[in-house]
Amino acid sequence: MRDNLQRGLPAAIEAERSILGAILLDNKLAHEALAAVRADHFSLDAHRRIYAAMAALVDAGEPADPITLAEKLDRRNDLEAVGGIVCLSSLIDGVPERPSIAHYCKIVRERAVLRGLIYIAQNTVAEATEHGANHEHVLSRLESSLLALRSNTEDSEQATTLAEQLLTTLNALQRERHQDGELLGLTTCIQELDECTTGIREKEFWVIAAHPGAGKTAYASQVARANARSGRTVRVFSIEMSAGTVAEARPRHRVWSAGVTLAQPKTDERRRHDKGPGRGTVHHRGKAAFAN
Repeated sequence: MRDNLQRGLPAAIEAERSILGAILLDNKLAHEALAAVRADHFSLDAHRRIYAAMAALVDAGEPADPITLAEKLDRRNDLEAVGGIVCLSSLIDGVPERPSIAHYCKIVRERAVLRGLIYIAQNTVAEATEHGANHEHVLSRLESSLLALRSNTEDSEQATTLAEQLLTTLNALQRERHQDGELLGLTTCIQELDECTTGIREKEFWVIAAHPGAGKTAYASQVARANARSGRTVRVFSIEMSAGTVAEARPRHRVWSAGVTLAQPKTDERRRHDKGPGRGTVHHRGKAAFAN
């Protein structure tokens, strides 16, 4: 396997060595490193094997020093592949007394993202240049690969103690108490729901579920419109519907506020048959939510 540097791929060899050496000097740093980087984030195969062996030792509650690490690698038949005990002992050379392992991890992770982008680009070019390649298939594979790369390289949440988390929660509750009815998040366009939830908060994931044609897109568009009017930047993503179809939901808000189902805005006769509340009809709260 050729070295990544010879292929010109982004790498941070010294940062990788510093992470490994820092863990050998202080095993407590292993937990910080394991929360930030994985073995496949390292560019050199030897560094990936060493880091994986370190992680196994730490997870088992065993010390990670040159002797135990060499034994672990030997049991995995990886000791010669990483350069032997001499290579392991050299990892601590040049490591600062108090290494900034968080900074090293950030560098290694960033280089891993760049290499991932290069691999994805190369695969996309190869697929696109194949005879009879389907552009939709190529685009779908590209999108899936990019999403997987982002999800696998996003920063992990820092571990906190229970006391720290409780303090954060209490402070948030205190802020809510002095909010005087103001929303802490984004409006849902439904007053009762805003009062119960204080709005759509950061890091929350809301799901709108209903029968087909019940107005999910129209409601989501109204929420986006209301929050955009308040000065926030809003972006709408749609997998199943085109931009034109989503845009068509906006003029129909007036129809919703008049009490006509979104699925049949032009059929007045069907409206007369909808006597009571049922599928496709709008309740009073729904009208308020979709009022312009």
